[in-house]
Amino acid sequence: MMKEQYYYYFLFINNIISKGFFSWVPRLMGMEFFALSIAALITGLSKFSVGGMGMLIAPILLTTFPAHTVLGILLPIYLITDVMVVLSYRTNIEWGVILKIIPAQLIGMTLASLLMANMSLDFLPKLIGFMIIFMILIGFWIEYHNTNFMKRKSSIHGTGLIAGIVAMTANAGGPFISLILLEQNLKKVSYVSTRAWCFLFIDIGKIPLIISLGYINTDTIKISIQSIPALLLGSLIGFILLRNIKTKHFKWIIRILSASAASNLILYG
Repeated sequence: MMKEQYYYYFLFINNIISKGFFSWVPRLMGMEFFALSIAALITGLSKFSVGGMGMLIAPILLTTFPAHTVLGILLPIYLITDVMVVLSYRTNIEWGVILKIIPAQLIGMTLASLLMANMSLDFLPKLIGFMIIFMILIGFWIEYHNTNFMKRKSSIHGTGLIAGIVAMTANAGGPFISLILLEQNLKKVSYVSTRAWCFLFIDIGKIPLIISLGYINTDTIKISIQSIPALLLGSLIGFILLRNIKTKHFKWIIRILSASAASNLILYG
């Protein structure tokens, strides 16, 4: 019944878009529309399921869009998906964990916005990739050494600060947040619910920072709107996929996706 409700909801929204209610939006053509659709599909799939694929989104858009517009295009897409996810997963939220992560991450985002306004960030993609690999290795070490290191407030705050910097500069903070939450031993639904609310607060916090940098405007918003059909399709696939993922495979899926995204940045960033 839940799957059918989401199917008809997504179908209804897609019909609204396709029948011209947003005819004032200029249509993208060719590779631009293809890259935007793939990025939106992955966004919905990632946020509604296990996550970890967010690192792939910005590089896809960078193949066809100027670097300074990518953050402006992605923010509305992320906000739309965040709202859908939190409406879908309203229970089993670990507010205590969220309150530990968000303040440090907001500080990191503010510091990153100051850096972005005053220096070149060409070196950051490879650095971010190495940082994510480092976080994955820490996760392995924690698992096999049976320690509560990542459950300490200081560890969460420190990782949240780094995640804020990475989220603002490269939209790549997701793997850091996912790894923090994984080490809290949350159940699958609790993990998804808590992660969804974390990202909603983070993306809301990005709004004034992105605006102050001049990365978002009416043109980028019009581009973002054209991603909605693919975004809804990816969200539906992710919602169904989450219901069929075995818990014992959950952590490995996220680690593999995070490692893949990090390798992509190291090799091609």
